[in-house]
Amino acid sequence: MKTNSRLRLSLVWLASWVAPVHALEWEKKIIEMDAPHGQEEMRTKFDFKNTGKKLVHILEVKTSCGCTVADASATDVAAGETGTIYVAFTSGKRTGVQKKSIFVLTDETSEPVELLFKINLPESTDKP
Repeated sequence: MKTNSRLRLSLVWLASWVAPVHALEWEKKIIEMDAPHGQEEMRTKFDFKNTGKKLVHILEVKTSCGCTVADASATDVAAGETGTIYVAFTSGKRTGVQKKSIFVLTDETSEPVELLFKINLPESTDKP
């Protein structure tokens, strides 16, 4: 019985070193929207809560391409507080499914959290 307890304790300890624990808990990490025909900009937001016990600093928010911009509601999020990452995507002449990543880097870990904004753009009705 003691061996099983020791083994479980060892596995829990090992898991705490392998899998990073993030204090920011995201309401959603993936948001999908259908764009109405002719709409050139789509906006969304990713809400989160600091479920940890200390202040989290948002160091950087960046996107996968220049057609998408993102900004944090605050760069310092106290324990128990909530925040938002606001995202705007400009479609230009794009059509079809667009997948845009937003990377949020905090002082908790060296790996950013990846959020995904998936936009379904209608096919163009313009004829050459």
